[in-house]
Amino acid sequence: MKSLTDNAQNRLDKYISEVRTFLQTCTNIDADEVQRDISEHIEAELMGLSEPVSLKDLEVVLDRLGNPSQWVPDEAVSWWRKIILRLRTGPEDFRLAYISFGLLLLTFLFPPFFLFSFLLARVCVYEASSREEELGAQKWLIYPPLLLVYVPISVLVLSWPLAGPYAFLSYGDYALQLLGLPAETSTELLTLVLAIFSTGIWWFILGVLLLICPELLAFLVRPFADKHSHQCAKTLLWTGLVMAMMCATTGTIFVWWAIRNTGS
Repeated sequence: MKSLTDNAQNRLDKYISEVRTFLQTCTNIDADEVQRDISEHIEAELMGLSEPVSLKDLEVVLDRLGNPSQWVPDEAVSWWRKIILRLRTGPEDFRLAYISFGLLLLTFLFPPFFLFSFLLARVCVYEASSREEELGAQKWLIYPPLLLVYVPISVLVLSWPLAGPYAFLSYGDYALQLLGLPAETSTELLTLVLAIFSTGIWWFILGVLLLICPELLAFLVRPFADKHSHQCAKTLLWTGLVMAMMCATTGTIFVWWAIRNTGS
């Protein structure tokens, strides 16, 4: 067989090992003969390529060969055996995904497991990204622990400015006096306007920061913003700007109307 690069040789060895692992479940198939057939097929496919053969070229051939499990008929493997084989022969990041999801389920018994589940999910994403691979089906195993962290934190980061106006205007007449507004002013409406205005300003600032440093968003909520961090930052910036401008206009009209009504 043609000489391979180190990465390509390791990938071929791993493929052969996975094939032999599946063949252990079927005694009526000669594993050595299957391995020889695979080697001959690969050698024929690699004819004409310069040596050493790269991992990329080898992957094309292995993709044509198909999954290692195809060398054993489905009826020869029980369902529970298929699960075990998947854990043993899947790529390392897929096994980590299984473990991550398993730890998430065990969180109900031991809450600290959730931290390990989240960290392993992040490792899965990092491993796939470092090899420039798609997450594929494993995303359904690693998305739950990631989303259980990302969603609450994102909501908190985006909405914390709402608390300021509500806290300030909870003082009622004293807050209106500080703002120079009549005591008859509707604090509920004013609170809503100020809350949306402060949130819009914060979103605008956040959008600017993320446009300056788009890789920050991709890192914080990976993999959900890997390809859209710039667009997310622009959306946040313009949404915040529109919110702030609308509330500034509405607030100005509201204050003018409140002072005018009080004066009359």
